Amino acid sequence: MKNRNPIFVYGRFQVGAGRTFLMNCAIYAGKARTWRRYSLKVSTYPFVTSKIPVSQIHGEVYLVDSETLELLDLILNHPDCQCREKVPVELLGGKIISAWMYFQPDGPGVQIESGDYLDVCSDFPETSIQMPEDNNAMKMLA
Repeated sequence: MKNRNPIFVYGRFQVGAGRTFLMNCAIYAGKARTWRRYSLKVSTYPFVTSKIPVSQIHGEVYLVDSETLELLDLILNHPDCQCREKVPVELLGGKIISAWMYFQPDGPGVQIESGDYLDVCSDFPETSIQMPEDNNAMKMLA
């Protein structure tokens, strides 16, 4: 089995937000939120900054192989635009794990007070498709 890296996604890579096809090689581990508070902003794309702690950021955790992680780095222009860092995230059941997350230093954008991109994303129906959690993914995170 390939080595899998937990990654926390909070924007368009979430189920129902438009770019989930990029996560086809990933294992969906479930809904999560950051343990710490950050700022979620939306301009032409959603991004998180650690400059001002506003709210916990809501998203999903996937287990990705090295190739998918490299592809995400390329798409998100790591490390020139967004930087990937390990952060503590809380899975839906309460377990706290360390996962990769992308940050942008700062920039103009609309602050999303709830920390949940899906609250403001209008590119999908209100009742989006829900992916079942993969029990093997949960065991790999244990």
